[in-house]
Amino acid sequence: MDDTSTRAPVIPVAEASTAVKISSTAEAQLTGWRFNAVFAALFTGLFLAMLDTTIVAVALTTMAAQFEDFSRATWVVSAYLLTYMACAIIMARLSDIFGKKTIEVTSFVIFIVSSMACALSKSMLQLIVFRALQGIGGSGLYSMTMVVAPSVASEERVGMIAALVSMVQVVAGVLGPILGGVISHDRTSSTWRWIFWINLPIGCAALCALLLAWPRDKKQQTGSRQTLSSVDFVGAILLLAFSILVVFALQEGGTYVYQWNSPAIIVTLVLSGVSLLAFIGWQELVSRRSAWLVKGIFPIQIAKTRTMGSNIL
Repeated sequence: MDDTSTRAPVIPVAEASTAVKISSTAEAQLTGWRFNAVFAALFTGLFLAMLDTTIVAVALTTMAAQFEDFSRATWVVSAYLLTYMACAIIMARLSDIFGKKTIEVTSFVIFIVSSMACALSKSMLQLIVFRALQGIGGSGLYSMTMVVAPSVASEERVGMIAALVSMVQVVAGVLGPILGGVISHDRTSSTWRWIFWINLPIGCAALCALLLAWPRDKKQQTGSRQTLSSVDFVGAILLLAFSILVVFALQEGGTYVYQWNSPAIIVTLVLSGVSLLAFIGWQELVSRRSAWLVKGIFPIQIAKTRTMGSNIL
């Protein structure tokens, strides 16, 4: 297992949302107990999302033994990470259209329901599919914290928010494997399912606090609401396709099922390269078409600078 399965990835999404300033939005009403409740709910969701990137890794052997399917066990981790990383910016974009509260609540619901589905899974395939859905919810919880937290806090507290995000990431990264190992220590039982069951009471409590404390979103001024046409769904699909294909090839290649020279691995690698080139070409096209409403999921100009380009590589 590489480091991606034991460390919560950091996804830059703050600049994806244009609704950061708080003037007449619902976030401006968050003071006193409302502020504390929403703030606690946001970081609880962030903690759960990051925790689930690490807590499952040490329980893979137990899960595989119960389902008698060791060949696909690593996809329980990969499925979550793929959707977790691929959907972050899209969720932030959607919050500009439907409102941050709506996307945060939706993310909580997706995360809680998919966690319950993971706990009730009857096969490895079901668990992998539900983990992918859980990653979408976790992605929304992560991205909304990055977008909302700076907007509900005063300027002098921005540094504190950054410190809290780092602290949550460290605690989740350390606690995840420990908690996962404690829960799944008995390989002859289904105790590993509690890895997902624990998300329900904690997530539901945070969701209730969010619904009670966060005022209803006021109708945005005319012209300030983006349309769905501004969301780069094409770029998101191409990026997700590249990620899934290349991970599949690198993860399955050289196993007893697929040799490196097998047609499945060769075709997958070729398609992943095509998807990557298509993604780059699409982002370049979007950046040049100023008349288009679509905002690229990844501004290609960033990669063209010497410093950022070298860091990305």
